[in-house]
Amino acid sequence: MIPKSPQTYGGMLTQDGFAQLYAYIHARITFGYTEEEVSFLMGRAPYYFADYERMENGARLSLQDIETLSCIFSDHIFAEITFEKDEVYGYHEKRLVRVKKIINDGMLFYTLVHPWDIKKEKRKRNEPIKLYEIIRNLSVKEELKIKAEIVYVLKRLLNRGFFSVPQSAHAIYVEIEKLVSRNITIYPVYLKEVLYEFLHAGKLILKTTNGVMHYYRSLPGLRTTSNQ
Repeated sequence: MIPKSPQTYGGMLTQDGFAQLYAYIHARITFGYTEEEVSFLMGRAPYYFADYERMENGARLSLQDIETLSCIFSDHIFAEITFEKDEVYGYHEKRLVRVKKIINDGMLFYTLVHPWDIKKEKRKRNEPIKLYEIIRNLSVKEELKIKAEIVYVLKRLLNRGFFSVPQSAHAIYVEIEKLVSRNITIYPVYLKEVLYEFLHAGKLILKTTNGVMHYYRSLPGLRTTSNQ
């Protein structure tokens, strides 16, 4: 298979900013989530985490976001970078970071190019950091089976009063994972699709508080709304 043309982008980051970016990309890949799925679990707009990963101007994580990501990546030991002492620039000075992404044979390969020396194997080196991500590829039959299971479990949660109070996307996802059949793997994108089906059917209401989306039970005769 011929590799697709690489996608490249960059941004200005401090050492701490770059270390944080690498840790979250590594965690996302480890958990098998897409950028949009992380945004959904954070209760944010679909582009929210992608803008952060791609170092878009003005894209930054709030303290609330960081707390939420700690819950999403619970029990995960975040990957760390050990920097050598920077003799030329201050630690808090922003410098250019570039990322190249290329798809080949069902894999997405990342190359993170940065200007700092890193301690590695008792030596200091300045070399790109490389990561790879397996691109999820499910059949239509598999997708329908996952969504049917989510529908079944969501109805159980509705009946037992789980949605009597607003629930975050991540809280719902955690609860769904506890109750689904053991032979089915749930991915956030399908939970999102089913939740929006429930919203359109008037079974749930979407409530947005401080920019974070929550879901709760629709009362009889009350239509779906969104509150700021």
